[in-house]
Amino acid sequence: MGLFNRSFMKAIKFVQWDVPSLDSLCNSKVYLLREKLNRGECMSREEKNWLCEEVNSNTYFRTAIPLQGWRFDFFDVLKKYLVNQY
Repeated sequence: MGLFNRSFMKAIKFVQWDVPSLDSLCNSKVYLLREKLNRGECMSREEKNWLCEEVNSNTYFRTAIPLQGWRFDFFDVLKKYLVNQY
């Protein structure tokens, strides 16, 4: 079944101050994508491109997307590639 089972936590609070409840973020793109992956569904090309852009453009995490004090981790679907340039 891989690294994640169906009971995987969607997000982890990473700030010390009060943040909105996770239920209030249930319509966000990152929440819906994490939920989709937890169900075992595959991502579309557009979702893969979006995820890559969001992970690479944030400065907080290398494998996660921050949203209003919550950390949505995607290390189970992200892969590192080394490109040899000469």
